Amino acid sequence: MKKIYKQYLSIPAITLSLLAPLQANTENTVDVLAIYSDGANNKYNGDAESRIRHLISVTNNIYKDSNVDIQLNLVHMQQYDMDDSARSNTILGQIRRDQTIQALRDEHGADEVVIYRPYAGDGACGVAYRTGAKASHQAYAYAHVSINCGDYVTAHEVGHNMGLGHSAAQNSSGAYPYGRGYGVNGEFTTVMAYSSAYNTRKKIYQHSDPDALCAGLKCGAEPSTEGEAHAVLALNNAASTIAAFRDSKGGSGDDGNDSGDDGSTDTPSENLIVNGDNTGVFADTWKVIRNGGDGWYHNGVSFGNWSTGHFGTSYRWNAKRQEIDLWAKGYDKAFLDSVKPEIKVSEEFSKTYCGNDRYKMTVKLLNSKRKLIKKWTTGTKRIPGACDWSSNWKTEAYTFTDYPNDLRYIVFKDAGQSKEYWRGYYGTKMRNASVQLLKTPK
Repeated sequence: MKKIYKQYLSIPAITLSLLAPLQANTENTVDVLAIYSDGANNKYNGDAESRIRHLISVTNNIYKDSNVDIQLNLVHMQQYDMDDSARSNTILGQIRRDQTIQALRDEHGADEVVIYRPYAGDGACGVAYRTGAKASHQAYAYAHVSINCGDYVTAHEVGHNMGLGHSAAQNSSGAYPYGRGYGVNGEFTTVMAYSSAYNTRKKIYQHSDPDALCAGLKCGAEPSTEGEAHAVLALNNAASTIAAFRDSKGGSGDDGNDSGDDGSTDTPSENLIVNGDNTGVFADTWKVIRNGGDGWYHNGVSFGNWSTGHFGTSYRWNAKRQEIDLWAKGYDKAFLDSVKPEIKVSEEFSKTYCGNDRYKMTVKLLNSKRKLIKKWTTGTKRIPGACDWSSNWKTEAYTFTDYPNDLRYIVFKDAGQSKEYWRGYYGTKMRNASVQLLKTPK
């Protein structure tokens, strides 16, 4: 994630808790106006608002789990005309200056404005102004989020609006020197830190706090010590100021989902796979297992007039994997053991030119000790078809049920190979990789 600095701003920060009917500490409720583009709505089949509710809920759960005394309250959502091909920072500036949006913000008493568009291919899943705990900074409480990037990105960008920087490894501090993310090399990063800065793909859905644990390790560093990182303290320091950017109009952030007696809803989770359609940054989202021939085609590779939207393989086996930590994403052991939500996995695949290409998908469920508890695979499939450029997209899908207790990790792996043995990316194409829980917590 990128952030845009206003050099004259000198600030602290703040945070939130859970998208449901508002509970304690409503004086620290941050009211949010969310606007979204046509492209964002199309990305989610005309229902971008359900996706936005989910992202706000994830953000609130992050802050609840981090003991940050604030809650986001989604007071209004509205589709708005925006150029989906423009760079993220361009749209951020345009919307901040837009008088119609300013009037909407005043009408609904929104302390914060979050803009949602599809990923624009500009290398930024999010951009935001870094503001803080001065009333004069409210004019810059705007964040831009690529709606189809990771579900923690809203928390990351709102964190910038609330005065947080990235991490010590990135030489990035916040309004307070300690107001930033934290990581342990090869182990994990918190919400604000870049995974690439710490050589890990493990994202912990918490803010830094030296008094807390992340993956069993210290989750921050005390203020005024080397590598200081205490985003929770910085956020709580700024809470009351940012929550007072606008007078509340009393709108409720209740998402309206009915709950079951087991504390769950029948609303499926978001897609837990990040960058399943080749619109994100390949190296930040997938781990390459095999890279034969010319390797993987992705949006960082040039090949004819191909564009984003699918991955491609070449003339020897290519395989990639992605690991999902359910606990880190807010689906804790108690919920998974008691509810045992069904888990649906799926992906589309096709030949590129000639038929007889190979495809394979394998999904493993692992417990907290990384022991295999259940596995499903398509086996190796041969894709029929004549030698032409017509795609013949097919879908493989499977639903896990009745798995043992202590589920924590889902490992998704796909692989493909061209049988033409030509240079280039003429092997199996894949798109829309998906992992979803078919029930979610209340």
